[in-house]
Amino acid sequence: MVTSQNMPQKLNLLFESNPLAAIEWGLDLRVVAWNQAATNTFGYTKEEAIGHNLAELIIPKGLHASMNSLLESLFQQKESTNNFNDNITKTGEIINCQWCNHPLLDNQEQVTGVLSIVQHIPLNPLRDVDGFFLNSLDLLCIISIEGYFQKFNAIWLETLGYTEAELKTSPFIDFVHPEDVPATLAEAEKLANGQDVLNFENRYRAKDGSYVWFSWRVTLSADGKFMYAVARDITAQKRAEAVLQAQAAQLRESEKRYQSLVESKLLETQTFLESVLTDLPVAVFAKDAQNLKFILCNRAGEELLNFKAEDLLGKDDYDLFPLEQAELFNQKDREVLNSGQTLDIPEEIVQSGSGKNLIFHTKKTPILDRAGVAQFLLIICEDITDRKLAEQQLRDQAAILEAFVEHTPVPIALFDKEMRYLVANRCWLVDNNLVGQNIIGRSQYELFPDLPDRWKAGHQRCLAGAAESSEADPFLRADGSLDYVRWQSLPWRDAQGEIGGILMYSEIVTARVKAEEERRNLAAIVSNTSDFIGITSLESKKILYINPAGLELVGLGSLELSRTRDIGDLFAPKERELISQSIGEAMTKGKWQGEVMFQHLVTGEEIAAHANIF
Repeated sequence: MVTSQNMPQKLNLLFESNPLAAIEWGLDLRVVAWNQAATNTFGYTKEEAIGHNLAELIIPKGLHASMNSLLESLFQQKESTNNFNDNITKTGEIINCQWCNHPLLDNQEQVTGVLSIVQHIPLNPLRDVDGFFLNSLDLLCIISIEGYFQKFNAIWLETLGYTEAELKTSPFIDFVHPEDVPATLAEAEKLANGQDVLNFENRYRAKDGSYVWFSWRVTLSADGKFMYAVARDITAQKRAEAVLQAQAAQLRESEKRYQSLVESKLLETQTFLESVLTDLPVAVFAKDAQNLKFILCNRAGEELLNFKAEDLLGKDDYDLFPLEQAELFNQKDREVLNSGQTLDIPEEIVQSGSGKNLIFHTKKTPILDRAGVAQFLLIICEDITDRKLAEQQLRDQAAILEAFVEHTPVPIALFDKEMRYLVANRCWLVDNNLVGQNIIGRSQYELFPDLPDRWKAGHQRCLAGAAESSEADPFLRADGSLDYVRWQSLPWRDAQGEIGGILMYSEIVTARVKAEEERRNLAAIVSNTSDFIGITSLESKKILYINPAGLELVGLGSLELSRTRDIGDLFAPKERELISQSIGEAMTKGKWQGEVMFQHLVTGEEIAAHANIF
């Protein structure tokens, strides 16, 4: 064990057992003491840390220069400091920590070192999910299994022109182009059977009557109650594809009709296509079919790959990408050129010019001559990196919410504005006799039609922003039975900050209320009866309780005074042995009854009585 040279021996155990990382370091920044919590936090053992420079050990190099002000406060001004900064562990992981630094002084008030208490502050991976949801350029939404939008970001309203209420009050299928309804329902059936929807395309009707093309990726929640969906507006891409197809068809028709003008028409068409492709909002590339060198890259392609067109043209994949990626791209390119068919690649990893790996949705199409021989390879790319991150974050967020609600040991339910169930944990189902019923989407008022009007009024106040609660609220059921309910209702808000419904805690406490009422009634009966009622300890024979009538019978002035007496003191001396035997018989047989003689403790008068001991 390494003991700090500046700490008394009696504090060493506290230093070593501290649950937070404790580090002592000298004026030369070398580590003097290092506890187990520091090992747990930074990965270095005590032997690996002691004697080494603290800054070189766990402070990133970029922060070394900023330590001067910290050292001045500690060494010259002799002041404690508290700060947050990044640290680096033995494995190279960057972690965020809070440092509380205290200068250690000798008898001459000179600084001899520093004691630091360090706490690792983990980052919350989900803290920005709502902001990401709101600001994503993709259309993100959560749809109930019944087909209604539950949550969506603002880009939906901007793209389609509807209000939030208009989108939420109609099933999503009502917005789908009639020609696309059968295919959409078929995809929904696949989703219900556990198969994710990937890159499905259909058209949605906007409020102005026009139609917008969407490409969908949809996955089902773990409980099968919600669909988590990401849609991408591909209207521009569809138009671009239509333009390309129309121009390709026009080119082939021109070749048939005007053989003598092939050269000029090709040049004319190429110029036109390049003009169109340059301003398309989707990334478009073209390669020579023979050597697979790039011959075309539009402006969107430059932005996507972070390459200038002049740095890209005339080069192949091996000049631009890591070997493993280049080989995969070449393999796919050759497959397309050999088959003569368009290849849709839902996901592929591509390293941009900045060195960052992105996820693309790519379509590769061969451009054929009149003889059907591929001359060029047309490539259209869509960056779906943000969409994939959003999908994963939505799944993570939903899983965490479901786990929290399900495992909370109190009855909890979540309702929408119409008091329809969104979530209810098992404790709620058990406490409200709903086990085995599918209640999601059903109204609380449908399941419990006899709810008091005052509760319904409370729900409305909650939906207006109030918080409501009661410890034991009487609830008269339709069958005439009376229950007591302890409950609390709070409004919950959606990503836009609007009240979306009510979070409710409700617990049946009828048994507790009745037990308390019975206790009060029994106490009243015992206190008011004219008979002697007493309770004594079997072990010490001391009196624990005597009711008012009993106190008066034996001449005791108060309950407190009676507790100083043995039970035998209340009876005539000749009866005391009998009372002791009677108590023993009651313990053996369960009860004893017979005639006894009390003795008034003040007057000495003997009072005959019939006794029951149990």
